[in-house]
Amino acid sequence: MKKFLSALLASALLLLLGVMLASCAHECEFSEDWSKDESSHWHACEVSEKCEEITDKAEHTWNEGKVTVKATPEAEGTKVYACKVCGYEKTEVIPKCEFSAAWSMGERTHWHACLTEDCTSFTDETEHTWNKGQLTTPATADKDGVKTFACTICGYEKTEAVPFTGYTRTQWSAALNSTVFENFTYTEKGTVESGGVRSEVESVYKFEKSKAWIKMTMYGETFEEYLAQSEAKSMREDLVSSIKDIASYSNYEYDAATRTYKSKKAVYIESLGLHSNNVTLKFENDKLTEIKFNVTYVESGTRVTIDEIITITDYGTTVVGSK
Repeated sequence: MKKFLSALLASALLLLLGVMLASCAHECEFSEDWSKDESSHWHACEVSEKCEEITDKAEHTWNEGKVTVKATPEAEGTKVYACKVCGYEKTEVIPKCEFSAAWSMGERTHWHACLTEDCTSFTDETEHTWNKGQLTTPATADKDGVKTFACTICGYEKTEAVPFTGYTRTQWSAALNSTVFENFTYTEKGTVESGGVRSEVESVYKFEKSKAWIKMTMYGETFEEYLAQSEAKSMREDLVSSIKDIASYSNYEYDAATRTYKSKKAVYIESLGLHSNNVTLKFENDKLTEIKFNVTYVESGTRVTIDEIITITDYGTTVVGSK
């Protein structure tokens, strides 16, 4: 009996070995196409259907997914993911929408967004309703101001530039207040053309509190002088008075294109005893820095043209040396 069982077992082993040799007695060649299941992909041997050899097995690498059916408050949605390597797809359910009580917002509209991750559904989208706005940064002569508007529903804010439209009378007066002209440099450059002859004149006045220094260049000759305290005071008062007369607020209107003030009527130039219809003022940092004008008149049959630029600089910093 034992011999019979031994022979039977040996026959079974030989049969199994024969099957294995028959199924694997070849050199594997792997398919270029991916085999796949819900968790992984691989390349299978394509020589024999009975061969179970595989290579390159790896778990799926999922893309970001695409919503194929949007979720709504009434129904679930669907999102499909695909493996970046083999293309195998899986589907996930997007829960029904539940919308946030807080507003989401953009430049033009606001809305209530779905709280579900990756859900792009939203509700109650409407355009902003803007309030009247508030001036948050006043405009200056050197820079536009800023006005801020807020949506009365969601609070989203936008800003608009507020162009400078010129000084008020109060601001103008402050820029020309006599206390401003304690330390400053006044430079006057003029060109006179008469009968085809052109001459240039330059005068520089430097003031430091009670001190003053003058330098004049005329017809090629230069003259310099330090003024006594009483003379310095008188000269300062005369120049400041002249500046204020030329720069009278009612004579000008603001030109936004050039950020200057242009005369809107004839301005009397006391130093010349003449009127000019073309006077321009320039301010920087709320201080008058330039006066420019020209005058043309006829004297004894000869046409005379005067072009003049007055610059006022070094406010508060001018230093007058000693003799």
